[in-house]
Amino acid sequence: MATITLALEPSHHRPDWRRARAQALVRDNHECQLRIMPGCTRAATQVHHIRALARGGDRSELTNLVSVCGYCHNVLSSQESARRRNRRRPTPIHPADVLGGRLR
Repeated sequence: MATITLALEPSHHRPDWRRARAQALVRDNHECQLRIMPGCTRAATQVHHIRALARGGDRSELTNLVSVCGYCHNVLSSQESARRRNRRRPTPIHPADVLGGRLR
């Protein structure tokens, strides 16, 4: 019987994702590859997409995955979120820089 993947099914439940995740962890010997904290020796229990899905990264392509520990993954995700927030912000113009509706 064929398995049908519904569009509403969470991606982490899909067989191709589970398989790729397991392969990445085995490939990296379940060791954190980021090592954000110097000397990080935590076991990798998560997998991070090198190229974000929103930027065209492949969800289950092994070359787009890296094994990470939970701590390093959280730090990396926080850094990426901060960069995205900063990229969207317009350059602030201080009111003192505006004279008569024109920039000095």
